[in-house]
Amino acid sequence: MTYELAKKLKDAGFPQELERRIHYRENCEECMNGNYEKPMSLELLDELDIAIPTLSELIEACGNKFRRLTLHSKNKKHPNLIWQASPNQHNSLNWKQGVRGDTPEEAVAELWLKFNKK
Repeated sequence: MTYELAKKLKDAGFPQELERRIHYRENCEECMNGNYEKPMSLELLDELDIAIPTLSELIEACGNKFRRLTLHSKNKKHPNLIWQASPNQHNSLNWKQGVRGDTPEEAVAELWLKFNKK
């Protein structure tokens, strides 16, 4: 998952207290340069961290609005594959097509973002 997509999830209110804590560290020059010497408060670390959810965490966050995840070719002339996350037919969004991404995580993350537009 890209930093930009993880940041979109955080900004849209995706839970940051995840069981599997893999993070991008936002706006932390010391961290980007490999300098972890400077002590930081836990509050500051929580503010700077951007969680990268697993596929199962993304699906769970979508709840019963999530229907399925499928793999498709982008088009008939090009064999490249793309993932599509589809919403449940009985949700308020009522889309005919799902949301696509290069990875299953990206597709479900984009679906969660659609469900949680502010």
